[in-house]
Amino acid sequence: MKVVQLRTVRDVLIHLGTMASLLISLFLGFFFLYLPAITHPGEKVLVPDLKGMTLKAGSEFLADRDLRYEVSDSSYVPKARPLTILSQFPQPGDQVKADRKIFVTITTFNPPEVPMPDLLGLPLRSADMQLQSAGLQRGNIRYVPEFSSNVLRQEYGGQPIARQAKIPKGARVDLVLGDGIGPSEFAVPGVVGKPRAEAEILLRGSGLRLRTRYDYGSGGQPGTVVRQQPAPRPDSVVTIRRGQTITLWVAADSLNR
Repeated sequence: MKVVQLRTVRDVLIHLGTMASLLISLFLGFFFLYLPAITHPGEKVLVPDLKGMTLKAGSEFLADRDLRYEVSDSSYVPKARPLTILSQFPQPGDQVKADRKIFVTITTFNPPEVPMPDLLGLPLRSADMQLQSAGLQRGNIRYVPEFSSNVLRQEYGGQPIARQAKIPKGARVDLVLGDGIGPSEFAVPGVVGKPRAEAEILLRGSGLRLRTRYDYGSGGQPGTVVRQQPAPRPDSVVTIRRGQTITLWVAADSLNR
């Protein structure tokens, strides 16, 4: 093998120049010949509309058009088919280079879990707003006899669910509300010994009608209920219905008779 001997400065410069020219030629050839050949410069592809396609169908659709995809995000959508494309970037109709990556958002199989809000004691309208804010739906409504018309129980899957318990987003929550009327038949309240005003508030609040009579010979504190009809019994339960009349005897001073 021949060995190049550099005996003069001129020989050194010529040798260095030759090497520099070779490196420059390789550099220019890589960037201006090789890269353009594999990246198809100037070749534009119209971005197709992928929304509503399954991920598999969308990937095949893109491959046929010299495009690629990448899942950038996922979201749960009730009643939507899992692994369905929800959105994309770039948008449909945009022009991009061949082999461009299209970023897609797809639906997931399982919904995320959210904390159950506390609906107890709320009116139905407020309960609906709380459910909507938490990403939940109102299910069946059942009314039970109760003077209040607010939410008495919250249930999921037929069982009571406590506040802050984890529940799938989009789940349906059943509500039990009071009918605002109360039980149609209930035990007779005992008001003997109570002041007349207090007894009337209690009985009217139970939906009963009142008939008041005065007892001048009972010896009780004037203005106090000394007898009632019907009256509760210690050995059995006496019931009365809403709208029925209860008679009160109120102690009165015989001097004011």
